[in-house]
Amino acid sequence: MADQGGPRLRRFDPADIPATYAVFRRSLFDYLHRVGAASAEEAADPPIAEGWQRQRPWVEHLVATAAENWVAEDSDGHIIGWAMSVERDGLLELTHFFVDPK
Repeated sequence: MADQGGPRLRRFDPADIPATYAVFRRSLFDYLHRVGAASAEEAADPPIAEGWQRQRPWVEHLVATAAENWVAEDSDGHIIGWAMSVERDGLLELTHFFVDPK
C-alpha cells in the first residue's frame, strides 16, 4: 500500500529480520536517551549486534508465531518501521511498534 510518496506498508518477510531488529534498537535507544537512561553516543550508535546475540531467540520466536507482522518502507525500499502482534489465548497483543528515529 502506497500513499502518494509516503511510506509503503507490506507484510514482513523473514529476510527483514536484520533491518527490523536494527529499527527496533535505534528506536529503543533514542527513547532511552530522551528519558536519560542512555548516553547520546549510545543513541547515535546503539549496540545492535550485542543486543541481537542476547535477544535472537526471543525475536525469532515472536516472528515465527506472529499473528500479524508488517514493515514500513521509505521510497528507496529501506525499512523505517515495524509493527508485530501475537495472539495468545484469544487475545491479540501488539508486541512491537517501532519507527526509525533517523
